[in-house]
Amino acid sequence: MDISVIIPAYNEESNVLPLYSKLKKVLTDKSINKYEIIFIDDCSTDSTRARLLSLKDKRLRVISLRKRSGQTAAQRNGFKTAKYGTIITLDCDLQNDPADIPSMLEKFREGYDCVCGWRYSRRDPLSRIVSSRIANSVRRFVLKDNFHDISCSLRVFKKECLDGIELFDGAHRFLPFLIRLKGYNVIEHKVRHHPRLFGKTKYGIMNRVFKATADMFRVKKLASELRNERPSVAEKSRL
Repeated sequence: MDISVIIPAYNEESNVLPLYSKLKKVLTDKSINKYEIIFIDDCSTDSTRARLLSLKDKRLRVISLRKRSGQTAAQRNGFKTAKYGTIITLDCDLQNDPADIPSMLEKFREGYDCVCGWRYSRRDPLSRIVSSRIANSVRRFVLKDNFHDISCSLRVFKKECLDGIELFDGAHRFLPFLIRLKGYNVIEHKVRHHPRLFGKTKYGIMNRVFKATADMFRVKKLASELRNERPSVAEKSRL
């Protein structure tokens, strides 16, 4: 299995090196043939970029964006440059645990096209947990999906799953739903979640509820368009 790990980073100077070390340990899994780690520095104003560039590793790449663009744009840049057919995404804040990657890859090898993390025991401030629950309830009502935790950034999926999906600003939250609409086999997998120890969260109530709700209605429109496509991308690949 050949893997590209994609990690957006914005002002995460205290987290990038510990995260890199943790990833290097789990990427020694025997099932992994080749891998690359791609950090996308989203125009950080601290020493995030400098600390990443200090690492001497041929399998590490650092992409520096010219202006602050957000998580979806950062991921999109990573997807475009990824060399390998299996993609892993995760956040840079160490709340996602790289130690969960081997079990997710094991699930992925069972034949799923996308395995997305489910933070079944959230370790966030109460306000963030409440706002996420509200957003999840509204999303499930509007989109009629059955995801427990669609916005968890820890995911493993085939790069081909992204074909034909419009990655507009905010689309990263809904990728599992959009991938499933294309006809791919998507499953959730329980993962650990840790409290943030360093740095500041980039999301608040406004992002979690109001912005996500606006994005959701855009996704609903895209969903109608995708459902009208015949055949789906997944069906074409099986022909």
